[in-house]
Amino acid sequence: HALRHPARLAPTIARLVNEGCDAVAVGGGDGTLRSAVGVFAGGDAVLGVIPVGTANSFARALGVPLDAESAADVIADGWTARVDVGRIGERYFAATAAIGVASAVSADMPPRLKRWLGYVSYALVGAAKLAATRPFRCTVRWPGGEATYATLDVLIANSPYQGGVVMAGAARVDSGELVVRIIAGTSRWRLLRVWLSPWRADLPDLPYVKVLHGREFEIVTQPPRRVNADGELVGHTPVRVSVAPGALRVFVPRTEGGTAVQD
Repeated sequence: HALRHPARLAPTIARLVNEGCDAVAVGGGDGTLRSAVGVFAGGDAVLGVIPVGTANSFARALGVPLDAESAADVIADGWTARVDVGRIGERYFAATAAIGVASAVSADMPPRLKRWLGYVSYALVGAAKLAATRPFRCTVRWPGGEATYATLDVLIANSPYQGGVVMAGAARVDSGELVVRIIAGTSRWRLLRVWLSPWRADLPDLPYVKVLHGREFEIVTQPPRRVNADGELVGHTPVRVSVAPGALRVFVPRTEGGTAVQD
């Protein structure tokens, strides 16, 4: 099914599943998968990931090879696992959601620039947005706690990867929780240092990198900010984010000690 319009993706998958398909392979990037996971979440149909996008963050988190032929081999092998998905209100996301600079980069990325330049487009648009984005006040609430920070960037992670690189090393697709990472303060240098840090996989022990773990959060900003999930604009703050543990059944590589537990 070659679909030219993204709005047709979820209805097409839903029709196939309702007709009895027990597995559907989806070719695309993280934005495509964000549209797809809501159909699969909570059901028994299996999602096969064919990563043909720019960043392919969710595929990386699953350990799926980034070339289409090898990814198809993973599906043919038939090894499945149940992994978590995130939720923003009633919308699902696969890898990460963002508020602030990273959200602005994804939301305002010219599609042609992304298609032509790939990763280089993120650097170009990111530099412009880093200079233009103003700090905001962010309050995060969870059962039994609350914290408020001035910040330029908030990451909500179900996966360690954002934009194809590790930006939330503590996040796992099979952990049963989300990671909220906030770079506290108004310094653009702090944000740039985290983005470029070769130790970002372990979340550098910097006092302004705040990391929260949990199953459910409420995030309020002043002023309101756009919320981006898997590279697609999904709304504005305030938002409620949560994890749906083990809600998604996917094909994964047959490896020992991988990111997911065999289904």
